Amino acid sequence: MQSDDNHLTVFDCLCLLFPRRSAPEQRVFEQWPAAAPPATERTLRFALKDDALRLYQQHYSAPPIFPFDLFAITGYLLENSGAYHHVVPALEPQRPRTADRAHRVVRIGRKTLADCRRMGRRWRRMTQRDGEAERGLSKDEVLKRRQEVIDRLTDLWHRLFAQYGNAPIFTSKKIVSEDGKNTAPRWWFIALQLFIIADEAAESFGTLPIHKLTDKDETSFALAQPIINFKNDFQKSMKDWAAAPDQTRSTIAIPPLTTLSVARQDIVAVVPKARTTPVGCTLRSLSHHLALLPARGVARANWVPHIFAQGPAPEMEFNLLLVPYPFSIAPHDFRGQTGLVGSRQAAGLFTIEQTWLQAYRGTGMNPDMAERILAVELTNFICDLAKDARTTHRANDIHALVFPEMALNHRVFLMLQEKLQGEFASLELFVAGLSEDETGRKGNFVAVSTFSREEKSKET
Repeated sequence: MQSDDNHLTVFDCLCLLFPRRSAPEQRVFEQWPAAAPPATERTLRFALKDDALRLYQQHYSAPPIFPFDLFAITGYLLENSGAYHHVVPALEPQRPRTADRAHRVVRIGRKTLADCRRMGRRWRRMTQRDGEAERGLSKDEVLKRRQEVIDRLTDLWHRLFAQYGNAPIFTSKKIVSEDGKNTAPRWWFIALQLFIIADEAAESFGTLPIHKLTDKDETSFALAQPIINFKNDFQKSMKDWAAAPDQTRSTIAIPPLTTLSVARQDIVAVVPKARTTPVGCTLRSLSHHLALLPARGVARANWVPHIFAQGPAPEMEFNLLLVPYPFSIAPHDFRGQTGLVGSRQAAGLFTIEQTWLQAYRGTGMNPDMAERILAVELTNFICDLAKDARTTHRANDIHALVFPEMALNHRVFLMLQEKLQGEFASLELFVAGLSEDETGRKGNFVAVSTFSREEKSKET
């Protein structure tokens, strides 16, 4: 039997994701202007006590100004409490519930959903420039709407972390409602509302053109700030790369954007989202515009926005060319591999030898030259495939090329990347399965390259 000391509370999770900084003047996250918590006896009846309350008042009393940070903490709470799989739409008429567990649901009605989405849209349209008005609204109306968003976020924030901050993040105990039925913890519904508002505030964020994004942009400067910082770091790295001698360019790192939130990446990361899965009952099914990733030791994502040019205008087609390579795989390309260390029996593991990449090695030339010739031959083959696609399937342009799993190694991928960019002016995406990463580490990897349309070149 575990004691209460072994359970994380709602407030513990907030402190875990956003720890206090070493410097007193540093905030745990960028916050809205502090607002006094509700002072009624009813609201503060289950408030934090003593040290926890002082900690809350000093560091966490205002909600984040970036929706990415709000999404991180509420998503973490919904996922680790198990609340996400209790969320159901409030359909009318409601079906009768027979099992006791069926009473423990979080019903999200159309009115609540519409209200959360409206708050998210207003958050998205807000700017930090007091003199700038939204279309068709006076300055006073803009300020009034802004204050409504801040008040709503602040109220839900205080209710979640000041009123229910002592609640355990997970509990198997029944929570009995006034009618004697098993019901969901009240803080679940509050966290869900904040989760939806944060997600809606980031609508289309991952696909917005950011090459000229500044604090004067119509898009909220608060939303744009992480990407502006990334763009500045990226452009600085590119200038350093261009100024460096050829032999040292490979040592200059381009900083990837691995998360939009300042929450600890050893716990969660937040990245833009392009698609919501239509199946399954996971946290992924609840959001449309942001994705919550696990600790970076479990999964890592590098997101690169379209920096140098406007995104392409909406088009009628996006043609994907699947390259059937290797042409054949011999049985001896699959080889058994020993099992666990110290085990005499094979564990059913195998490795693959990419003999199809060694076609020119038997001619006596060095491996690097052999791979360069192979890249030329593959480029010619792809051009023939593209020509056939245009003739037979009436594909006007080729926008993406995809190689199968384990088709290439990293060196051949880079060679093809350079050659294909010169052959296809319409190419936007190049994806291939690799047997190694850029460090030479063996494994099953996937590499993705994107190309700017403004870099004009010849087209076959």
